[in-house]
Amino acid sequence: MFGNICAYIILKLFKVESSTGGPGWNGATSILFIVLGCASSPPNSLLAVSIFGSVILFGAKPARDANGEEIVMRREPKNVLTEVATVLRMVVQPRMLLLVPLFLCLGFQSIFVNSMYNRQIDDKSSIALFMIVYTVCEVFCGYVHGWCIDRLGLFPMLLVYIALGSLALLLAYFANRWQNMTFLLLYALFSVTDSGFQTFVRSPVAAHA
Repeated sequence: MFGNICAYIILKLFKVESSTGGPGWNGATSILFIVLGCASSPPNSLLAVSIFGSVILFGAKPARDANGEEIVMRREPKNVLTEVATVLRMVVQPRMLLLVPLFLCLGFQSIFVNSMYNRQIDDKSSIALFMIVYTVCEVFCGYVHGWCIDRLGLFPMLLVYIALGSLALLLAYFANRWQNMTFLLLYALFSVTDSGFQTFVRSPVAAHA
């Protein structure tokens, strides 16, 4: 999100042009490289992640069962090899193997949106704005998806995500032709679909871990 915000400010608000590449100064590309390089240096990135993670944990609520009682996990300590063996056994279970196509689909969607589809947008300076919408929706929709899955169940929500994904692909065709702010709605829809599938695929994994 931070990178997209920086890109939008530099390209759209400051109207710094980006050259086609080559040695030496490359305008917006060079500025972004410097800004993001400084922001992602180990001391800064570790401090930011630590602070952000601590703030999130303050708002975390304890897990509760169907009766509303707090779930307390008690696990006997195991060595690393035992834990690895447990994970490997879970990975080859038939239920887990059935999720492999969905894992592949999620990987393809990430590549499609972040690389393939971004190149279809004529106004390159607006890509950062669309990606900001994408990342913001991705962050905040996860809670909504979890709430819906808990109350409606996995299968009904799977049908919802398939419908949203189909609608997103249809809208992608028209947005590519129109080249207007329809991209905002499209990227929000891409994000809602992706975060929905991401939440969905982790629910059975957590239930059978």
